[in-house]
Amino acid sequence: MMLLLWACSSPDPAETGDGPDTENAENTETAEPGDASPSVYAELVEGLETVVRVRWDQPAAGTVWVDYTGADGAAASTPARSVEAGEVEQIVLGATYDDTLVFEVMQEGVDPPLYTGEIATGARPEGLPTGTLLADEPSLQDETMPFLLTSMNREGHTRYGLWWVFVMDRAGRVIWAQETPETWISRHVSVTLDGQAMLVDRDTLWVDFDNGYGSTIVRMTLDGTVEHTYETRGLHHSFVPLPDKGVAWMAKTDDQYEELHSVTFDGKERTLWDCEQLHDRTGASGSCGTNGLFWDEQTGHFLMSAYSTDTVAEIDPDAGEVVRWFGDMSGAYAFDPEESQFWWQHGPTWTDERTLMVSTKNEEYGDETLVREYTVDEKTSTLTEIWSFGEGRGVYGQYMGEAHRLPSGNTLHVYGAGGHMAEATHDGEVAWEMTWKGDQHNGHTTPLTHEQLYALLGDPEG
Repeated sequence: MMLLLWACSSPDPAETGDGPDTENAENTETAEPGDASPSVYAELVEGLETVVRVRWDQPAAGTVWVDYTGADGAAASTPARSVEAGEVEQIVLGATYDDTLVFEVMQEGVDPPLYTGEIATGARPEGLPTGTLLADEPSLQDETMPFLLTSMNREGHTRYGLWWVFVMDRAGRVIWAQETPETWISRHVSVTLDGQAMLVDRDTLWVDFDNGYGSTIVRMTLDGTVEHTYETRGLHHSFVPLPDKGVAWMAKTDDQYEELHSVTFDGKERTLWDCEQLHDRTGASGSCGTNGLFWDEQTGHFLMSAYSTDTVAEIDPDAGEVVRWFGDMSGAYAFDPEESQFWWQHGPTWTDERTLMVSTKNEEYGDETLVREYTVDEKTSTLTEIWSFGEGRGVYGQYMGEAHRLPSGNTLHVYGAGGHMAEATHDGEVAWEMTWKGDQHNGHTTPLTHEQLYALLGDPEG
């Protein structure tokens, strides 16, 4: 549905003595409230009623952007870009539901704005999760990351029910949201390596319990455009983007074991590694059930987290072999101190400093979820804990969870089934914290800068 709200053009720049001289008479017309200006109009993107599309007649080539404010009065701008004369379109992100977005189309070297207008966003959808802000200390936060891309089950539904994929700001306001249908859930939404699209999992295992036979991943942009669909049979948990627009995931092959698979953008699938290999090398019994995957750009290796054996393994996909492993299996690296061992771990990552970080239970039969960070000594085969966060806070996420090292050095801890997030400084101070009441499960979460948010619209030139 197209919603056209009033928008008016500002005085002709030629009359003010500023900017390019133009004889385009449309630039001087003013629309009545409720009508569309012949020179500019705004509409809500269908199905995404916080996303605004602004179109205008550009009088001359130049660098343009859109300034805008919402009901809270906070000012923001779209990224500036060079355009030619003619019709120009700009998607505006950042409005929330039940909001009024006031905008100005700006051009470098031109004053006043080319056009001004406003548009009302849609009503907040029923069942969209509502968070509660517990801590908000801007002076302690990583201010470069004002947005979070994540997912969560619908209010009133279990983790096997309907889910929302959404972007929220640090006040907990949802600025973009899309609900999954009943035929799949999306718990591991991610971002492509080029930063120009989301990767949204459409996981069928937790709906049909079909071992992920019908699971797919779609590459889509924030204007709702689905650019590509990957067939990812066996997908049931996390996946990672790869170079050249590929993806990799741990695929269930049966109820006992899983394999590491990859698929290219043109659909060529490969089996990179079989989890049974690790069990054969260690003499482990039981199944190999995984819950986390990380791809290391520096080495080209993967980190795979197996909840069934409390183990994280490093995999060389070119050799098709496990390089080393950490945790509770025979032959794993030791922990220093011993009580820093991780259990029921999720979300393993290498930090920029080449330390290993996981979200984990505080102890084997514990009831708190912590972040633990280790240095890795290959000579002594030892993980030495150098930092942790969460002990004594009483927050527990039974499933999922992950930790992200932010550019400032802070750490964002996502508690998965705990329905909770917290940003901590290196000193353990809580800079920001949010919780969701009820049986709410945080999916994979990606912190975003303002520029990264807009990059998820894809290439503006198509």
